[in-house]
Amino acid sequence: MNKKTIILFSIIGLLSAADFVSAQTVKIKNPLAYDNFRDLLLKGIIPAVAGLVGALSVIMIIVAGILYLTSAGEFNILKGRFIIL
Repeated sequence: MNKKTIILFSIIGLLSAADFVSAQTVKIKNPLAYDNFRDLLLKGIIPAVAGLVGALSVIMIIVAGILYLTSAGEFNILKGRFIIL
């Protein structure tokens, strides 16, 4: 029993030492291209949200203008005026 455990531990020790010897360093690139959260927020998220809000506001103004033009002056259908305001 004693001889088997010595052989087992020596084989495990030799195999684990081979992993450390042949290990190479690996450089993993940052997939976000930002170094910290502040850069991500200022250069990534805020401009994207601002562009989305700008695009939605232009669409809303166009829709409100179409509603305002097609209402023909009737107060019940005059939703476009209130959407723009």
